[in-house]
Amino acid sequence: MDDLAQLPGSVERRACLGSVGEALDHLPAVELSVDAAFYLCRGQSVRASNLPGEGSVRLYSSATGFLGVGVVGPQGTVAPERLVPTGTQTG
Repeated sequence: MDDLAQLPGSVERRACLGSVGEALDHLPAVELSVDAAFYLCRGQSVRASNLPGEGSVRLYSSATGFLGVGVVGPQGTVAPERLVPTGTQTG
């Protein structure tokens, strides 16, 4: 952390940092359609394909990229667990 503070500008600091999605690469990734991401970002469970049997997953939108972490529910659904603000609205 001290090394980051020594860098002269925010551009240099950001170049040393990874994305939140990269920090969670131990979780399976699930890409959602634009429509599914729209509803998920509003707190609703959505259907998704290629889900693991259970547990947490990284969620991505085909339009905006990383959304956050979700939890796999019953019958092919995923619910939002912790979403990351992106500054853009999906949908």
